[in-house]
Amino acid sequence: MVRSTKSRATMHDVAREANVSIASVSRFINGQTVREEIEPRITKAISTLNFKPNSAGRALRASKTQQICLSVPDISNPVYQTITKGVQNILNKTDYRLMLAPRNLTVEENLALIDSLDSNYADGFIFLSLVDDPKIRKAFSKLRIPAVVIGNVQVHDEVDTIKVSAGAVELGLTYLVDKYGGDVLFLNGPTSTIPGRNREKGFLEAMKNRGIDGAKHVVEAESFDVEAGLVALRKIKNISKYRSIICANDLLAAAALRHLSTLKIEVPKKIAVIGIDNTDLANVLSPSLTSIDYRSEYRGELAAQFILDRLEDPKTSYRKVNIAPELIERESA
Repeated sequence: MVRSTKSRATMHDVAREANVSIASVSRFINGQTVREEIEPRITKAISTLNFKPNSAGRALRASKTQQICLSVPDISNPVYQTITKGVQNILNKTDYRLMLAPRNLTVEENLALIDSLDSNYADGFIFLSLVDDPKIRKAFSKLRIPAVVIGNVQVHDEVDTIKVSAGAVELGLTYLVDKYGGDVLFLNGPTSTIPGRNREKGFLEAMKNRGIDGAKHVVEAESFDVEAGLVALRKIKNISKYRSIICANDLLAAAALRHLSTLKIEVPKKIAVIGIDNTDLANVLSPSLTSIDYRSEYRGELAAQFILDRLEDPKTSYRKVNIAPELIERESA
């Protein structure tokens, strides 16, 4: 391994040279026991790189940051709030603190973030709503700290992932058609997003299976929030021709309930409404919202536990979990 004489070797360099974890190097440097078979490799790497930890740096590296970082694209989103609550539920039982990175990152920003992550930044990192991109998948192979990805994206095999199984729209559509008939409107968010594409695909396929051209039953909002939903719904000239509305999330469902209330259309007597995500919002809306549950709080709890398990034992098998949807009946449908 060739290094510039101008840069001082770091603990990361030693870990790479010895082909061991940074935690193992840290334990060795601080006089703690490491596995017998890796001790000679660390010793050789330190000698080869002329690695000389100073006392301040050694003290810093001897302790962890005690922080787990969670990237949250939009902290005002009820789903992300619920996932965050789940993460905090688990960390509250430990000495770890939760650090939020509340930004919706581009592919390039995600790549820079992944490349910069090490044990001086946080002890573990939970990614929410990553962009599905081959460059990001490749970057994950170089991660230097434990990480979990929550979302339906493809990442490196050696990363714990928590996905949601396809079928939420199919589940909701089946419920509506069986109960109210086939005149269903699908209020979606932008198909430029992974959730928007996946949920519209699910709706179109489910309608096709029933011999219906689903494309004529879709309206797309510019975003997944209430105001965007209202704008999209106001463009429909005769909404009363539909017997039910399935919405891509609970915020769009809230928009549907508000719009129907403004038009004095009774829910569910005239038009039934279903949301997706089963956030806390579903219980406070009037009428209360029937919604499809993806167990967001549980997903957050799983992610935090996966990080803690890997910090405890880096050799823990990598886990790939799929959460199946469940319909929660309330007043709106």
